[in-house]
Amino acid sequence: MKKYKIGYTTGVFDMFHVGHLNILRRAKEQCEHLVVGVSTDELVQHDKSKTPIIPFEDRMRIVQSIRYVDEVVPQINKDKMEAWQAIHFDAMFVGSDWQGTPQWNLFESQFASLGVDIIYLSHTDGISSTMLREKLSPPSGNIKIGYTQGTFDLFHVGHLNLIQHAKERCDYLVVGVNSDDLVKEYKHKIPVINENERVEIISSLTYVDACHIVTTLDKIDAYSKFNFRTIYIGDDWKGNPRWEQTEKQLNAVGVDLVYLPHTNGISSSFLTEVIKRK
Repeated sequence: MKKYKIGYTTGVFDMFHVGHLNILRRAKEQCEHLVVGVSTDELVQHDKSKTPIIPFEDRMRIVQSIRYVDEVVPQINKDKMEAWQAIHFDAMFVGSDWQGTPQWNLFESQFASLGVDIIYLSHTDGISSTMLREKLSPPSGNIKIGYTQGTFDLFHVGHLNLIQHAKERCDYLVVGVNSDDLVKEYKHKIPVINENERVEIISSLTYVDACHIVTTLDKIDAYSKFNFRTIYIGDDWKGNPRWEQTEKQLNAVGVDLVYLPHTNGISSSFLTEVIKRK
């Protein structure tokens, strides 16, 4: 097998799966230095008319953490010649499902004169980000999709009441769990329970149909990902200027904001203080 000096491959790498891993591993086996271009959110939106589930910065970090990857760069457009001018790769790796398409036939002819080989790697059947997205999507039809979001640290009955009351008002409830980094950003502290365990707890509730880690407090961003028609929050936020502004933004895209009764006398902060006093 020929060993190339610099290899290059690109992708969205949304909801990273074994198909992505196989491409990166097989590419690295054939080159000394593997550069991976990760498509920006803007490029995906322009190219596929949809927003990735995983934000660009997070997708970059995930790909960068793979042992087979030596360097990660943003892919802001599909101009492969522009990429070559910046990276000077001598091999480009792509899934075999693209072989023979007019677009890649053109790339082959363009790169031949530069001494760059296009290497088609076997596609992993049965898995794709699109398939995962469809599995995570709520069932189709005239159903009412609801959404609520929180940290849900030190899970307590107040959390349970909010989620139960939300589910009673919708057919399909999506719950967003704030990531550790997001909590640290706006609360300036790290949750006691890490994000993966918090998701596992919330996902186990009978009232929850789907649960996702979220990395922003922007509810319009959440709406673009989960397509809910109603968002539920505790009535202790009623009158808050930030939520009044958020409600106007949501109403503009056809989303209702519903305030649910807050459970007094219990909170994660209260539990933390009780534990400290013990």
